[in-house]
Amino acid sequence: MTAPPSRRLLIAIGGIAFLLRLAFSIKTGLLWHPETWEQEIIVNHLLAGEGFIYEYLNTVYRSYTEPLYPGLAAAVYLFTGHSQPALVVVQMLLSAATAVFAAQCGWHVTGDRRVAALAGLGVAAHPGLILYSTKLHPLVLDSLFLTLIVWACLRYACSPNARKAAGIGLLCGLCALTRPTIVIAVPLVCGWLWRATTGGSFQTRLKRVLLVGMLAGAVLSPWVFRNYAVHHQFMLTRSNTPFVFWLGNNPQATGSALDRQGRPVIQRAPPELLKKLETADELAQNRLFGEAAWSYVVSDPLGFFRRIGEKWVYFWWFTPQAGLLYSQKWFQLYRAGWFFAACAGLWGLWKGRTLPDEVRPSFWFLVLFAAVIGAAQSLFYIEGRHRLAIEPLLSCVIAFGFLRPAAPTR
Repeated sequence: MTAPPSRRLLIAIGGIAFLLRLAFSIKTGLLWHPETWEQEIIVNHLLAGEGFIYEYLNTVYRSYTEPLYPGLAAAVYLFTGHSQPALVVVQMLLSAATAVFAAQCGWHVTGDRRVAALAGLGVAAHPGLILYSTKLHPLVLDSLFLTLIVWACLRYACSPNARKAAGIGLLCGLCALTRPTIVIAVPLVCGWLWRATTGGSFQTRLKRVLLVGMLAGAVLSPWVFRNYAVHHQFMLTRSNTPFVFWLGNNPQATGSALDRQGRPVIQRAPPELLKKLETADELAQNRLFGEAAWSYVVSDPLGFFRRIGEKWVYFWWFTPQAGLLYSQKWFQLYRAGWFFAACAGLWGLWKGRTLPDEVRPSFWFLVLFAAVIGAAQSLFYIEGRHRLAIEPLLSCVIAFGFLRPAAPTR
């Protein structure tokens, strides 16, 4: 292994990432007029004292999404007089931190400081991550926490202790409060801790795994209790999980939330379903979506698995609808760039077999973690931003594919 990345290198990566995002936001005007999503409406209701609500499909949703990003936005707005530019700057700082932790992951999984530098710079200059750092959207937190979880797991393997295990549990809980996909990867994280707790007894391993689960649950539990108090039924993080499952599993499903003409798939729902939705409340709407989706799955189980396969391919490449909302010239350039990056990533996977024993398990843990997140998303529907959440992790494999093996220095 080469020496770990220096503090100076990590600061440089973070600084470059922030400056690129700041320059882009100023050049495009997105610093002052960022694109807003549903979360902005929820935050406005929160600040007006009306609660965590969002009006959708002719009813009021009280658990439309996870609370961490709206909570962050509300806190920034309270201290800055509802300044959207201030929130964009905070997001750019968080996105820059993601580049720094991606660099550290790159070193942990290859033992090569050059991979760390290239992975971090790749995230710093990533067009999609730069763009989304200027959108008022939870992706910036999702990508940060997924990267932090992998970094914390790799760091735990270097010197296992209860404090580091506790940190992993807290990060998993915070990530679930941003996006629940991480829940499916928690068994993998616990399996990694079990394996990495070398020299520990069965009881020690079990305690560490339980510690992760209990702390993740402790972080998540206030929101679960709040949802139960509001809806009088168990709900993990959001009410519309059946709806997003329906988006990827219905007779008009395309794998995306949009059809091939760029129209929302919900507009192509059967008339009888749309009529029932008109008078249904939040829970009833999602019960209808869940029943319709499962009816479709049960009627054609082979088709269900075929669709998962198609969405898996879309996750790693692009959906047919990808780029409809952007300039085609820039999108084609972006797609060409991803093609070359993906080729380097595949070569990096092949080279992973030759890594030294001390880092090879870490490399494959990172790869498997990214694959699990992709598989989890494929159960629902795929948009380009969903892969962006794990591209800081993929940057490590891509950087490794680009570089020759380093001569060891220690």
